[in-house]
Amino acid sequence: MENFNILLAKSTIRFLNINLTHLKKLSIENFNEKCLIYVNTNKCIFNISISNLIVVEVDNNQDRFNSNFYNETYRYHSVDDFKKLFNKLVLRATNKERQELKVKYKGRDYPIYIELSSIDNYRSLGTEKKYDLNIYDSKGKGHFVAQVSEYPLGIFNLVHVFEGFEIRETEIINFFELKK
Repeated sequence: MENFNILLAKSTIRFLNINLTHLKKLSIENFNEKCLIYVNTNKCIFNISISNLIVVEVDNNQDRFNSNFYNETYRYHSVDDFKKLFNKLVLRATNKERQELKVKYKGRDYPIYIELSSIDNYRSLGTEKKYDLNIYDSKGKGHFVAQVSEYPLGIFNLVHVFEGFEIRETEIINFFELKK
C-alpha cells in the first residue's frame, strides 16, 4: 500500500463521488499496491488503476455514437487530466444526447438511431467510420434512413438519404459535426 499514491487515489474517488448521478456502478479495491476502480456509466466503462500514475482503460462501445470504437488506454499524472477525459466521454456526451436527430416519415416524427456499421483502417489518410441512420416505425419495423461516413480529421460526408423521409441533408451533417 505504501507504493501507490494515496492522494491521487483519494482525489480520483472524490471526483467520481461528485459525479454519482452519471454513474451506474462504482467499485473500489486495493490490490497488489494499486488502487483499482471500476466505473460503469451509461456511455462507457472505465477500468482505473492507480499507483504512481492513473491508468484508465476506456471501453465505450456501448455508446451508439462513439468517437473511439476500440478500447483505449490513457495514462495521467494528475487527476485534472482524468477529469478532462471523464468530462469529454461522459458529461459532454450526456448533455449532447439530449439533442436528438429526428426525421418525418409518413407524416409522423421519429427519432433516428445511429449505429456504427463499419470501420476501415486501411485508408491512406486514416480510419474511416460509417454510421447507419435508422428509424423504427409505430409497428416496430426498422427503416434505413441514411448513411454517413466520417473521414479522418472529423470530416463527415452524407453517403445517401433514402426516399420517403423528410429531413434536410444539412440537418444530418450539422448533427454529426456538433456531436464531435
